[in-house]
Amino acid sequence: MKNKTPLISVITCTLNASKFLEDNLESVNKQNFKDIEHVFVDGYSTDGTVSLINDYQKRMRFPVKLVQQSPQGISAAMNEGVRQAKGTYLIHLNADDYLHNHKVLEEVVRLTSKHPEEDWFYGQIQTIEKDGTPIGIFPKHWVFQQAWFWLLKYVNYIPHQAVIIKRIVFSKYGLFDVQIKHLMDYDLWLRIAPKTSWRFINLVVSNYRVHEGGSTSSKENLKGIIASQFQTLDKNLSKAESSLAKLVYLVLLRFNRMIR
Repeated sequence: MKNKTPLISVITCTLNASKFLEDNLESVNKQNFKDIEHVFVDGYSTDGTVSLINDYQKRMRFPVKLVQQSPQGISAAMNEGVRQAKGTYLIHLNADDYLHNHKVLEEVVRLTSKHPEEDWFYGQIQTIEKDGTPIGIFPKHWVFQQAWFWLLKYVNYIPHQAVIIKRIVFSKYGLFDVQIKHLMDYDLWLRIAPKTSWRFINLVVSNYRVHEGGSTSSKENLKGIIASQFQTLDKNLSKAESSLAKLVYLVLLRFNRMIR
């Protein structure tokens, strides 16, 4: 049983993440669907993070793997999670986020099994306050529930906390770019979307917590996020497309409608 390849690998990267980590752990623990593994990549946390994971590891009936490496940025940690994962499908679930309810992975399997030819899927996230108060669902509107690469060039409407992706995609098209500090997921979508088959699934996959300590929800990181956005656009789009995409991004940002 220990050598059985799981259908789904949940990957969580941690660095002094004990404040919200229990929500993450319990959301995976309570899943009806158990053909899973939970892979942690920890940056040598000095709080109670590792103790929480070790306790979780001892009481789980599915494999829980913990690897540690020196902090080298979130892209490097996510890449190590991909390398360590054994599942057919991968889900990256941030330490401060958690699966939406106990039926999520069961529903993921039901919906993805209808389209085995697809390389990856994206669903929705429930955005929540630090204390768990719901803010809203994203993507909510029909236009952002279409697998349109032309639209993805100008708006990143795919939340990585709701992406279910075949592990083989990383083998074919590469890992997250470690040179990009933020929005490495958007860079990946732009790289793989024109070369792969993908679709939207009508399912809220995870709860995305907005708080000051979050890597992309923190106001103090805004300058770095904008720089990463422009870097990603310049890397993946033509000069004209990149210029237009930057304008769209700044307009959305200006009106407090940034879609991340």
